[in-house]
This record gives sequence, C-alpha cells and structure tokens, in this order.
Amino acid sequence: MDKKIARLSAGLTTLYATAFYYAHVFAFDSSINQQVKTNVENLAFTIINYILGAAGLVAVVYLIIGGFNYITSGGNEETTKKAVRTLLNAVIGLVVIFAAYAIVVTVQRVVFKSGLTNSLIQGS
Repeated sequence: MDKKIARLSAGLTTLYATAFYYAHVFAFDSSINQQVKTNVENLAFTIINYILGAAGLVAVVYLIIGGFNYITSGGNEETTKKAVRTLLNAVIGLVVIFAAYAIVVTVQRVVFKSGLTNSLIQGS
C-alpha cells in the first residue's frame, strides 16, 4: 500500500511539475489573440477590396462596351437606346461600387480602428 501511494504521489508530482513548467506554452496570450484577430480582419477587408476592384473593372468594361455600341449604332434608335441603357447601368454600377467601398473603409476605420493599411487607395 505504501508503494502505491509513493508511486501515485511521485507520478502526480511529475505531472504537476511538467504542467507548471510548460504552462507558459498553454497560457492565453492576448497579444497573439490580437494578432490573429487583426490578421483575420485584414484578410476579410483585403478580399472585399479585391471583389470591389473586380466589380469596378467589370463596370468599366461595360462602360467601354456601351460607348462602343453608342458610337457604332449608326442612327439606329433601338441600338442607341440599348447602348444608352448599358452606359446608364454601368454608371449606376460604379456609383454602387464606390458607395460600397466608402462603407467598407468607414467600417474599417471606425469599428476596427485599422486605417487603410490594406485598401486599394493606400496613401490617402
């Protein structure tokens, strides 16, 4: 019985000593948590900025297509109306994209207080 108690106490002592020795590895480090949170936020805003950039590129392509169709309509009313509609929709799309970008930047600055570190218009 004494040998069992001695082995148990030796095992528990070893376990506790190991746990206390490596406690710093398992400790909650708020700076690491903050870095991970910041990296996730930056990743999300970077993805949103790339999506908005791609949408802007598509809108500019539609502006070019609409302008080309307008110029080459040759006086045909139906083709001219279709080209004007394409141009109008492209401009509306650009306005929506700029508004969405303004909202993203505002949320990034106000809510997350991160500034423009990962946006498309760095330096402003």
